[in-house]
Amino acid sequence: MSRPRGTGSVYLVPGSRYWHIKYYLNGEPIRESSKSQVKAVAVELLKTRHAEMGRGVDPSVASKLSYEDIRKAMLERYANEERKSLRKTKDGKPTVWHLSALDEYFSGMKVSVIKYAFQGYINKQRAASLTNPTIKRHLNVLRAMFKSAKERYGLEAIPTFPHLADSKPRQGFVEPERFRKILAKLPKHLHPLLVLLYTTGIRVGEAKSITWDQVDLNAVNKDGKPRPVIRIAGVQAKNSQPHTLPIDDELLPMLVKLSRKNGPVFNTLNLRKEWEKARIAAGFSATVLHDFRRSAVRNMRKAGVSESVAMKVSGHKTAAIFRRYDIISDDDLHEAMEAVKSNGHSTVTVSQ
Repeated sequence: MSRPRGTGSVYLVPGSRYWHIKYYLNGEPIRESSKSQVKAVAVELLKTRHAEMGRGVDPSVASKLSYEDIRKAMLERYANEERKSLRKTKDGKPTVWHLSALDEYFSGMKVSVIKYAFQGYINKQRAASLTNPTIKRHLNVLRAMFKSAKERYGLEAIPTFPHLADSKPRQGFVEPERFRKILAKLPKHLHPLLVLLYTTGIRVGEAKSITWDQVDLNAVNKDGKPRPVIRIAGVQAKNSQPHTLPIDDELLPMLVKLSRKNGPVFNTLNLRKEWEKARIAAGFSATVLHDFRRSAVRNMRKAGVSESVAMKVSGHKTAAIFRRYDIISDDDLHEAMEAVKSNGHSTVTVSQ
């Protein structure tokens, strides 16, 4: 069945493997490649262009924009907003995490056809053993590009991105005995940092940014009892929320010994390298530094610290994310039953 006159056409161009479309804007013919060998993709693109014109949108905006255009729009917006996620490459160019992988796959593509390449990108990253949460973070960067292009160029529609199932939260914990064994294998200059990470659950990046002007070793409460603290500013926190870290009895003498007037508090020299050596030497090959964050949350909750207070210490902004870290282990369940028995409550016996 032929297409009604005036609604454009879908056709093949001699010498090209891609289907093309033609439609009319203000009486002038507009030709565009679908960048696809599938005719149905070209038909869908033609429908999209007619829908855009029906809303009074110039479809040529999307047809002219490239991946490089929306990439630039995002980086410039991030720079204007002074986003924490904005970094610099070794040669000084602005970038964000995962951008290099997106560049490799989408460079040279027109914005109008990027959405048809989503699944191909997902398949490629899965073949490289990336998990769904990591791939979702990649696609979130791409989504940010489209949002920036909407503001900058008047791009009408942001495509619907594929839904990827979340993975289950990691279950890794570092029990106190394991922590002591690993700590014993680490150089002394890393002990203060590791004690802070293990007791508070603060992120490694935040800990690295702490300077001495944020440390109050002489703080006291209203009753005059010593309450030394470290105050994290909002600009240092991933969630932009300032929070206070208590300095416990183990960390306090370490900081007193190191005390300076300015500069970074924690020595992080060769942190990752020394951590890998120490955990292997201690016999814990599956342990990662981020397990400290889960362990701190779990230890605080087991000690009876309320959820709201534990969130303040660890720097979690939402209860939903906090609860992904507040994981119950088999030992926790057994300890709960033992606590019930120790309080004089016996389990129910079913008669035969």
